[in-house]
Amino acid sequence: MHRGRASFVVVLLFCGAAVYDAVLAAGWLSPGHDPGDDTAGQVVVVVVTLVAVAMTLVLAALRASGLAFALIPLAAAAWMLAHYYDFDPYYLPSRRRYADDGLVAPLLVYVVVLACAAVTLASRRSQTAGAVLTPIVVFVCLVTVALQGAGH
Repeated sequence: MHRGRASFVVVLLFCGAAVYDAVLAAGWLSPGHDPGDDTAGQVVVVVVTLVAVAMTLVLAALRASGLAFALIPLAAAAWMLAHYYDFDPYYLPSRRRYADDGLVAPLLVYVVVLACAAVTLASRRSQTAGAVLTPIVVFVCLVTVALQGAGH
């Protein structure tokens, strides 16, 4: 697959995960009824985002460039931010969000979003900056999402 097309696929995967989490956060999908319940499709979204992270690492190693590759950090940030406002299944049936007094502070989430935006801009100016910084911020997004549900 061409690197530009593969980068576009990664953007779509992260954006799809972001839309899924935004739909959950908006309350359009039921988060479940019992503590620990997974929402329908949650396993698929986890697999999709892990594939997107792995593809990002490969694309960075291949020194991908272009607009689609530059947009990967923003797409990952959108997913991380949407997930932050999603409901934490640990606290079901209450509708407590990860953002409601969770382990990850809002300041950290928004600093990561800003870092992703900066990396997008840097990627447009320098292929080397994109190849080095993109996998770092995408990995930080992944770790931030993982930490959102930690500490129960």
